[in-house]
Amino acid sequence: MDGAQGGVQPMKPLQRINDSLLGAWERPALAWVAARLPAAVVPDHLTALGVLGAFVTAAGYVLSRGSLKPQRRQLSVDRLR
Repeated sequence: MDGAQGGVQPMKPLQRINDSLLGAWERPALAWVAARLPAAVVPDHLTALGVLGAFVTAAGYVLSRGSLKPQRRQLSVDRLR
């Protein structure tokens, strides 16, 4: 069954708008990376890599909480002197 016959209309082509602060540098960087990625790498792989990076960053924050406490106490003691 064709999608158009089932009441589903075809999508219009989407335009990517990147007006961010780093957009001028991001566009050539994206083109450079896309030209060098192997065909076997699909968007799901890149999404998984991004999620993994987020978990690693969160773990770094969580693990650093304990190591920062002595420094905070030392800073507060130095203010009292």
